[in-house]
Amino acid sequence: MIGFKVIRNIDLIALLDTKAKRTSLLFILIFGLLTPFDYSVWTTDIPEFNKLNVSMGSLAFGVPKRSGTPMFLEVDGRTEKFLCRADPNADVTCIKTMERASLSGKKAKVWWYETSIYGNLLLKEKRILQLEVNGNLYISYDKQKERYIKQTSPYFYMFAIITFISLLIFSLLQIAEKPKTILQKIP
Repeated sequence: MIGFKVIRNIDLIALLDTKAKRTSLLFILIFGLLTPFDYSVWTTDIPEFNKLNVSMGSLAFGVPKRSGTPMFLEVDGRTEKFLCRADPNADVTCIKTMERASLSGKKAKVWWYETSIYGNLLLKEKRILQLEVNGNLYISYDKQKERYIKQTSPYFYMFAIITFISLLIFSLLQIAEKPKTILQKIP
């Protein structure tokens, strides 16, 4: 029984006996971990207007970052974060920079839904589908839904494609170059 385990360990090491095999396995691991981002875009489902959550409170804006400026709503002493994107790599900004100062601190009503951004595992975000500030409509459901559809329809599923290609290359390398076993038999 001990001999069997030794042969299995040697075979696993032999699967990675060339630099090309190790590199393709590294690509599989790295891009395989990022593939759920692609999955979250692929499974984006925008709910009907009557199924949206509604929150009301005081409007605030976050610090501008490379990914955009998040929007916050202060409701009953707690702060809720809202984003305007369907693609995890897209800009999260909801309101243009020039309008933020005049809207900050005003009473707002937000229609939103919660979705996962890493393949239903860990991260969830609240996405805005309609925004009303002091009775004026700033983001309409139809336009925002159209924006989300535009973000997801030309989406290039890069992580999933690279993972698949890496798996294919790794498999072809295993077939083309038979793994070299150090010990054939253990007495």
